[in-house]
Amino acid sequence: MALAKMTSKGQVTIPKEIRDCLHIKPKDRLVFTVDGDHLLVHSLHGNILGLKGAFHRKGMKRIDFKALRRQFEGAAAQRVVRILERSRSG
Repeated sequence: MALAKMTSKGQVTIPKEIRDCLHIKPKDRLVFTVDGDHLLVHSLHGNILGLKGAFHRKGMKRIDFKALRRQFEGAAAQRVVRILERSRSG
């Protein structure tokens, strides 16, 4: 069991054995979810599809990560097109 202490600012140092187990490195992003009286921590590695299953809890609506990824990619493509159009007209 690993223990940590929360500071007055709400900060917690994740114990090394947990960081090693989850392959967490400096500047990695973490997702925190609450399941009843449990705190779940998932490290974000790779792409959005890596989050599949991280947010589903009994009674919650399932998140369609493939659709979410398509929306994100579409929005990113639109931003690139706008940037290219501005660079050509400027």
